[in-house]
Amino acid sequence: EGIKSFAFDVCKYRTYDAPVVTVNTTGTIEGLVEVSGGTLNVTNGTFKNEKGHCVKVVTGTANFDGGEFTAQEVAVFNMAGNVKITNGTFTSNDNAVISGNGTDDEKYKNGTIEIIGGVFNAKIESSGYVACGIYHPQAGTLKVTGGTFNIENGCGILMRGGSLDMTGSQVAFKFTGAATADV
Repeated sequence: EGIKSFAFDVCKYRTYDAPVVTVNTTGTIEGLVEVSGGTLNVTNGTFKNEKGHCVKVVTGTANFDGGEFTAQEVAVFNMAGNVKITNGTFTSNDNAVISGNGTDDEKYKNGTIEIIGGVFNAKIESSGYVACGIYHPQAGTLKVTGGTFNIENGCGILMRGGSLDMTGSQVAFKFTGAATADV
């Protein structure tokens, strides 16, 4: 308890330039990947976290143009960074697939999430909760112009703050089951 393990941490350190990390692998990365001031570019790879989030963007930028992400909690959790998804498969077994941060802390209040494409699978295991394709509780910006969202017993997008710009004909929401709790 209290110990975090990271698959890797993309973190700006002191006065050094922010790192840029590109992941293009056929291998599997298990655990949390955290972005704190750098840039993460993913074009291929399998990411798994059986206990929490796959990718947590505290600050900085994360670009996804491929890969497979399976998380017990949130596949991509954005606190105050910039997230852009153009391709890939993202699955949450027990939460929202893509999520923002609902804090009032000025440091983590904003962030941008842009979804151009990809496949997003939302499931729920815990009773009393609802699966979400995207959960957006912060003051930031959400833009969705593409993607296929497969939702079991839940909702496609849950907006609790910020702004949503959803345009185009490349967005599909497919629902199975029914919501089992109030949203």
